[in-house]
Amino acid sequence: MHAIIDHIAAVIIGATILLVLAVMSLKTQDGTIEALQVNLGKSELRQLIDQIEQDFNNMGSGMTYPNEDYANRTIRTFGTASGWTTLTFYGLQDDDAATPDTVLVTYRWRQNGTAVLADGTTTVDLTEVQRVMPSGTTDSYHNVTGFTITLTDKTFATVPTGSANLHDARYLDIDLSMISPLGAEGLLQETRWSKQFRPINLNPEGREVIQAACFPIGVC
Repeated sequence: MHAIIDHIAAVIIGATILLVLAVMSLKTQDGTIEALQVNLGKSELRQLIDQIEQDFNNMGSGMTYPNEDYANRTIRTFGTASGWTTLTFYGLQDDDAATPDTVLVTYRWRQNGTAVLADGTTTVDLTEVQRVMPSGTTDSYHNVTGFTITLTDKTFATVPTGSANLHDARYLDIDLSMISPLGAEGLLQETRWSKQFRPINLNPEGREVIQAACFPIGVC
């Protein structure tokens, strides 16, 4: 009888240990998947951030009189059409051409789909963001949960979409959030990033334009 009781006790203890190990394994697996999703989300976010920082810091590169007046405005368009909000501006120089020249860089974004966050109940809109170059090269991001660009003038007043005063823009405020591209239900993680840019070529009053004909210095 004692042997049977000992056998039953051993089976119960063994089953309990196996159950605990199984639960721990599932938790570890969920944690590993979640960490992978967070890392992938941050990696894609970092790629978009790197493009934005390069493009926005180099606004007006190569222009002779950037943003001096409306005709020479660095930001060419900022408006909404056909469901897209579009920001187009002169950016990095095209060094592949015989004569380096400025190129038009376009960012456009629109709402496209939805996603459920980690709590399992919160549904958020997904935003499709595209970076389009004149060559037709397009980088697309489909896991963005928030993307806003706000232009402000030197008094920090908002320059709205569709404005005829784009040459008054001095600052660009960006707010961006993104989820993991894996998108497993219940494990979605959201990463946020925001920054204010003050490109030098948006402020003609804050720099001196030196023409080639003025060299050597003082001889014009």
